[in-house]
Amino acid sequence: MMGIATCYDATNGKELWQARLDGKFSASPIAASGLIYIQNEADETFVIKPDSEKLDIVASNPLGAPEKEVFRSTLAPSAGRLYFRSNRAVYCVEKQTSG
Repeated sequence: MMGIATCYDATNGKELWQARLDGKFSASPIAASGLIYIQNEADETFVIKPDSEKLDIVASNPLGAPEKEVFRSTLAPSAGRLYFRSNRAVYCVEKQTSG
């Protein structure tokens, strides 16, 4: 099963593009730092550049959660961290600083 991503021009509502993403999706996408983030139910997060003329996946990252975990919650950004909630656990990812 695949999810469908659709991009619209916010000024006039015109559909710019529509494309398929791998996996089943229950969560809503979020916008942060000029990018769109959405996670499928299998734990893979897609990072999409929204101002493109076609689907532009900047990155695709799995958390590496056990197979029986299901992710249906919207990602939650807070204080430079990103929280992921499954039916079994809450995960937190943050940028690692050197030093």
